[in-house]
Parts: sequence; structure tokens; C-alpha cells
Amino acid sequence: MYATVVGGVIDDVCGDLGFETALHFTGGCSRKLTTVPLDTTDADFVQFNFRFSCNTNPGNPVNRDTGVMIDYSRNGGITWNALFELYNDGNNEESRFVNIMLPRESRGVGVQIRWWQPSFTASGADDWAIDNLFIGGKREEKMLSDAFTIHNYNVRPAGLYLDRDDKDMWQFYDNTYPSNFCGRMNVIRAGDNTGLPVSVGTKD
Repeated sequence: MYATVVGGVIDDVCGDLGFETALHFTGGCSRKLTTVPLDTTDADFVQFNFRFSCNTNPGNPVNRDTGVMIDYSRNGGITWNALFELYNDGNNEESRFVNIMLPRESRGVGVQIRWWQPSFTASGADDWAIDNLFIGGKREEKMLSDAFTIHNYNVRPAGLYLDRDDKDMWQFYDNTYPSNFCGRMNVIRAGDNTGLPVSVGTKD
């Protein structure tokens, strides 16, 4: 799903952005996340949970130019066009939900989406995290969805189930899976993976 991940690791340092772990960018050289080329012809939006400066104490001053840019490319990354900017406003105590409507110019075959931080003060400083990334629209037009979970092949997957008949209603359903319970068919059972949070979220 990703062409490049630079300066980021999956961890739980930033707390629960959506599903316990998130993709956390703290690298000292570059910080960048780029998708593989996608067919966004019928896509409507980019959605994700986001948090700034998990490693920074609340109230510490931040620089206006340490924000994160979201761009798109239609030519394999040769040129990039600005889509959105996330300002580092110093509010690092909670995550935020970001919904970016895709303009017509960003829709087509071979489109890549990029998150990158042009400048930061030092390794580990001005960090940021992203989780529950979703690019798409209607059910049959899903392009990309990722909860950035750490895979443990000894337990049942606790992330998204994308093949359920009701998936057009739900955006995320973490630590849940289709099952039968107490004689009832086709119910959603939750919480089987001990220690992992349970959440269900609707689409907009």
C-alpha cells in the first residue's frame, strides 16, 4: 500500500488514535509517507486520525513551519500538488480527525498521496502520528484502508474486516469479527483479543 515510509515506526507512544498503535514519525533525516499509485477515479476523500508532538510537553512553544503537508502526484512523483496542510498549532494533548475532500484534479489512475514534514527542529522533536487511514468513497470504490496494527499471527486479526456485507455502513470496526452468538446468526462479536480496545465507527 505504501511506496515509501521514511522516519516512521508503528508504536503506541501517541496513545490511542484509533486502534492502539499508530504510524509515528520521529526520524532525524526525513519524515515521509507515500502511497503506491492508486486508482482514485471514483474516490471522494482522504480520512485519517492525526496527532502532533506526542514527545513534546503541553505548552512548549512550536514553530509554525513544522507542519505536515499532504500532496498528490499524477506522474509517479515527478511533480507534487498541494492538497492540504496540517498546522502545528501546539495542541498535542489529543488526536484530531481529518477529512480532506479530493478535488477533481486529484482523481484518476496512478495517483499517489504523500504526507511529509518539510522541517523540524531535531530528531524526535515536532513528531506526528497517523492512524486509521482511509482513501475512497462508496463501498465498491474503496482505495486504501489501514489501521497500522502490529501483526501477531498467533491471534485472530484485530483490525479491519473489509469483506462483510455491512461494510458500506461502517468505517472502522476494531477487535470485532462476524460470528454467531447465543443462537443468533450473523452478529458482530467484539473483544476476543484481550487487552486490545474495541471500537466501531460509522462513515460520514
